[in-house]
Amino acid sequence: MKLSLKPYTLSNNIEKYIISFIKTQRHKKNFFLKIDDKTCSKLNSNIKKEFKYNITNSCQIINSIKSAYVKKNIIKYSFNLKKNEKKIFSFYNENEKLFNKKKNYKNLFKYISEKYILSPLNVMRFIIKKKYSLKITKVTDKQISKFDKKMIDYSLDNDDYALIDNKREMEISLEFEKRVEDILKKHNVKYKTQEQLVKEQIKKFGKPINTPDFLIISDFYINNKKVNWIDAKKFYGSCVNFVTDKIKNQTKKYLDEYGSGCIVFEYGLNELLNYDNIILFDYESFKKSK
Repeated sequence: MKLSLKPYTLSNNIEKYIISFIKTQRHKKNFFLKIDDKTCSKLNSNIKKEFKYNITNSCQIINSIKSAYVKKNIIKYSFNLKKNEKKIFSFYNENEKLFNKKKNYKNLFKYISEKYILSPLNVMRFIIKKKYSLKITKVTDKQISKFDKKMIDYSLDNDDYALIDNKREMEISLEFEKRVEDILKKHNVKYKTQEQLVKEQIKKFGKPINTPDFLIISDFYINNKKVNWIDAKKFYGSCVNFVTDKIKNQTKKYLDEYGSGCIVFEYGLNELLNYDNIILFDYESFKKSK
């Protein structure tokens, strides 16, 4: 099977423009929240004026770029929690006393999360572990104070990135993989799924070793390049190094074991994104292929 595809790509200058906007939120309350539809629409309008270009799936792409940038910052500034843990814990306890006395108290995360660029949920993970020697996922309402409960609820409402439970995220990713699989079926491409590879490798090695989403076992070419495996990514392929480094580390073993492959991004990719021996394209182009 041979396909000829032209991927949907976004100008690197537009991606930089979006990141520049995201950076302005870094010391604001909404930094750890997804950008709302109204703000996305306004940002896309500015991009139309500045670059004479209308972004397809603009809100999904903008938030995918923000997700990569925020996660990069969560890692980058994580040292702030360890460096300032005594100060943070003391401030937290002071606010709890004010809360118990029913007095007005400062916005806790205005000081902690915004000042130190720390994920609200990661701050609460630290607090709960410090106070109760428990994981935030294991704690019950009866074990913690009303103030702790209030702050956990607040952090859940104000943090879209440091997930407590990634079950929903995994379900969405699997749903996207199924859509990619449907296209492979349409083209009569033979393959093994990640689930099949996991079972085979556990039986052979005792654990999964090397499991792309799809291992291609028939002759399959895209733009005259042999495709031996496919990975489906339900996000936009940005040039934020959090994304590029993660993909590079993940796919190295695929390349070493199976040879050249490809990655399908749900929302397109940066025009400069490139990996040796990996074809990159978007889902819509793949879906429309004949």
